Amino acid sequence: MSASDVPEHAQPFANGANAKHSRGRSQIPSGPAGSEKAAYRAAADHGTSAPTIAAEEAQRLRITGVKINYWATCLRRLWLFAHHITLEHTSDRVALGKFLHETAYRHQGRRDVLVHELIRIDIVEQRNRVVEVKYSPKLLQAARLQLGYYLWYLRELGAQDLTGEIRFPRQRRVERVRLTEELEKQVLRALEEIPRVEASPRPPDVDWKPYCKACAYCELCWG
Repeated sequence: MSASDVPEHAQPFANGANAKHSRGRSQIPSGPAGSEKAAYRAAADHGTSAPTIAAEEAQRLRITGVKINYWATCLRRLWLFAHHITLEHTSDRVALGKFLHETAYRHQGRRDVLVHELIRIDIVEQRNRVVEVKYSPKLLQAARLQLGYYLWYLRELGAQDLTGEIRFPRQRRVERVRLTEELEKQVLRALEEIPRVEASPRPPDVDWKPYCKACAYCELCWG
């Protein structure tokens, strides 16, 4: 995913300019974007303008890793998914991703670890390593943000010294992720903005991106 493919709202995370594509606008009408441990602590305030939110609040708002990923790639996809318009089951790409997830790294660590019925971690290995398995690195920034959210959420529950890895079995590639201050700021920004997108009465307006053609919602938006 190049800097030019990153949505404008996620630009600070990608550290790049967002070059707009001229193919057109979506045909759907748009509107304004609007642990198990008992104790949670507030997210750290780094003295910036980025909003803060506690893990308890994230749980109340039911902000999943998928929503974080969609926020980083397409606000319309996030809105449709949040309003129970789910087309992933019709996508061959999604089916291939699920197959890869089920067959890769079968004997490594604990798999499909569900925390609070909210975040689902692909693999948890020894040495406090959290692993996310992806089909393709094309949307790497979104994958990094999703894994960063998992690291942040687990830290808020009291887990310390966690590290993350995004693994792409097809490409034999590994991206290591740590919850840096900048990554945490973007996680907190996403947590603040996602409820506003969901509360919008109509889906946000979006521009065509190269990855739209592989999206399960492509025909709905651009058919």
